[in-house]
Amino acid sequence: MEKNLLDYGLSNDHAYLFVKFSKKKYLEMLQSGTLHMKNFKAYIDWEKQHGKKGIGDVLEATHVMSNMDIKMLHPETEEVLLEGIAARLTLIFDDLIYKPVFCLTGINASALKLVDEGEDYIEVSLNYSEEEKKTIIEEFGDYALVISPKHFMDTVTKKLDELGYSYKAKFVKYDDYTVNNQERFEDFVQFKSDLYFWKDEQFKYQREYRLVILNKYIEEPLNIDIGDISSFTVLVPTEKLFSGYTMRFSKVAITNT
Repeated sequence: MEKNLLDYGLSNDHAYLFVKFSKKKYLEMLQSGTLHMKNFKAYIDWEKQHGKKGIGDVLEATHVMSNMDIKMLHPETEEVLLEGIAARLTLIFDDLIYKPVFCLTGINASALKLVDEGEDYIEVSLNYSEEEKKTIIEEFGDYALVISPKHFMDTVTKKLDELGYSYKAKFVKYDDYTVNNQERFEDFVQFKSDLYFWKDEQFKYQREYRLVILNKYIEEPLNIDIGDISSFTVLVPTEKLFSGYTMRFSKVAITNT
């Protein structure tokens, strides 16, 4: 029976690797130090323009409610003009969809399977289904940048602090949008920063980890110079990454991560 890192007491709430899937030229730009951030509206528009989900999602930074009783009243007489059940209602505010966001794949414990084990190390590869592999290559590109999470976040947050940006970075929560969720609703109507970290469960295969700048609005992409990150990244073809490419971790290092 195959083991994943959950069998070592490690967590699905922690990213042991980051992977950015894209075209080679864009990943080389990132590796050389350009952090390219788009707003949420760009991903909303992408689905509208291309007619499919994946990179795009029309429900980014949007609250979805299902099977809601609705009633429309005359503003003066309060006469009921319309009454019924809405299969789906969405709430969206412009103030939310113009925040900059940067997206990565966060590789947690269950996304790594054990290949080999020594006294002081474990060797792992990515634990993806064949369908997930095919979908990621088709949607995101034929190259992958494998990134050390600690080095990357230390580098990025240092720069964001220098620029005076407030930010939040964490795993996305995937939820069934056909079911009304109180926590998701409260995050949205109370404008909590966690509202940017919800997506429909159909995107669960993406294992997304995202960074959002909270005190800036952009209409055009934002490029931030974070300095060259080649020393803690590896650029590989996605097919190679998914075809037996292995990574070795010190047992001491990974359990203390």
